[in-house]
Amino acid sequence: MERVVITGLGLVSPLGVDLKSSWENCINGKSGVGEITHFDTSGFKIKIAAQIPSEFEDIVTQSIKKRIRKQMTRSVQVYAVATQMAVEDSGFDFETGDSERYGAAIGASGTDYPSEDMSNVTAFDSGRIVKSMSNAFPAWTSLQYGLTGPTFTVSTACSSGGYAMALAFDQIAMGLCDVMISGASCCPILPEFIAGFGDIQAMSERNVSPEEASCPFDVSRDGFVMGEGAGVLILESETSARNRGAHIYAEVRRPALLGEAYNIVSPRPDGVGMARCMETALKQAGLNTSDVDYINAHGTSTPLNDAYEAKAIMSSFGNDAGKLAVSSTKSVTGHCLAAAGGVEAVLSCMTLETGVIPPTMNLHEQDPDVGLDFVPMEARNAKVDAVLSNSFAFGGHNSVVPFIRYE
Repeated sequence: MERVVITGLGLVSPLGVDLKSSWENCINGKSGVGEITHFDTSGFKIKIAAQIPSEFEDIVTQSIKKRIRKQMTRSVQVYAVATQMAVEDSGFDFETGDSERYGAAIGASGTDYPSEDMSNVTAFDSGRIVKSMSNAFPAWTSLQYGLTGPTFTVSTACSSGGYAMALAFDQIAMGLCDVMISGASCCPILPEFIAGFGDIQAMSERNVSPEEASCPFDVSRDGFVMGEGAGVLILESETSARNRGAHIYAEVRRPALLGEAYNIVSPRPDGVGMARCMETALKQAGLNTSDVDYINAHGTSTPLNDAYEAKAIMSSFGNDAGKLAVSSTKSVTGHCLAAAGGVEAVLSCMTLETGVIPPTMNLHEQDPDVGLDFVPMEARNAKVDAVLSNSFAFGGHNSVVPFIRYE
């Protein structure tokens, strides 16, 4: 089996329009949450979200041709920009070698084509069909970089990024590909999503203090805050990366993918499904519980998810749970839904790269039922050799991605 490494990172998030600014704001605890400006929130009980900074529009104009841009929804544009960043960061030249050994696996819940636009049949839009294609993400990437290997879109709600990385990992580990572009993208700050998640009381309604609304593992948590963004990683065989002298951020081991078969919107209250996924990830990665230094938690800031995930971590890690650092970067990025696994995978790699663990912001009073170290309010310098990135989705689609310091 070929070892798989990460040689490029790209990130567009509520914290910044590139990897550098997103990472710096993340570890400095600067929130990306504010009032929604994408649409008029009059009549909506939820008026806050974590939006990508407005300067992104200029980047799109500069980096994507107008003809192509008009055929892309916002989530595809965000993905395209993050992909360009990751490819440039990797230094890989897709014009060399065998294009059949290059591919892409992207997590998404669709293209987030606004339903109002899609249903407005009186307006002419020659890009209507292309905008609605769920495979638009890898399709545009394959055209841009000449990828003739396998390309996929994976849709498993909030774990889409982890599932996509597993597909990408397998292609390389089995020797079928040398390079796979992977990650996830989602731009769900749309009226239908804000209303829908509001209807099921899954979102925070703290409109008067948006920066403090996402507070994972705090006793006052009342729901998640919607976010948007894309996190893209270049997965490459160790042989390819070493042959070209590439910078290696981390090694990725085979992600664990397991279903719960319990409830369409809720994980098991005992955390067994989440625990089983973490334990499978450790087994597949050849790690003991004592080897893991940090978990980038799913940590959505919803009352039930946070309690169940914490219970699962304590169950899986036993006596080693108290030695773990656990934090939720959703405290500053909001919950980017299908993009969450991609965004958090990039942040997990940066933790390995820099030795800085992001904080859980807004954690003023920790849930007394949860005895874990959630790195409250301030980033921490630490020796980090192994990280788990957790993503647990509606429908019971769980994924855990192990990242290891490359030696």
